[in-house]
Amino acid sequence: MERVTPTRAAAAAAGLAVLAGALPPALAMYLTVVATAGLLGAAFAVYLAAVDRPDAAALVESAACATAGMLVLADAALRFPELLSGGGPPAAGRLAQVAFGLVVAAALTPAAVSAWRTAVGRTGAPAVDGVAGRSARLWRRLVDAA
Repeated sequence: MERVTPTRAAAAAAGLAVLAGALPPALAMYLTVVATAGLLGAAFAVYLAAVDRPDAAALVESAACATAGMLVLADAALRFPELLSGGGPPAAGRLAQVAFGLVVAAALTPAAVSAWRTAVGRTGAPAVDGVAGRSARLWRRLVDAA
């Protein structure tokens, strides 16, 4: 069974924000705020993962989750007047849909990068003591010099 990644949790939270548009205004506002908290928490978890393994896919996931969190936060801000007047701007639902699409695209990024590397044949430079690429060459020079 696959484990739940922060990006998948963010996709579920963004999906919750999209579904909130079809509900009564008070419940929609509540679910949008819950989705915002889920997205921002997932963005923080993805950021921590990107700090541990800084590669392009991790940075894209981090930026996408943070941007989606801000979009859903704007969605919640636009939904608030709907509680008082009964009618809100249609842009609120569109922001949640864009956030959902962004997070789904970010969830697919690691698989796409892995497939591209396999197709092109790039697996990266061989690692030396856990250090890869240019750092490995520098490490070899330092070890050989000592």
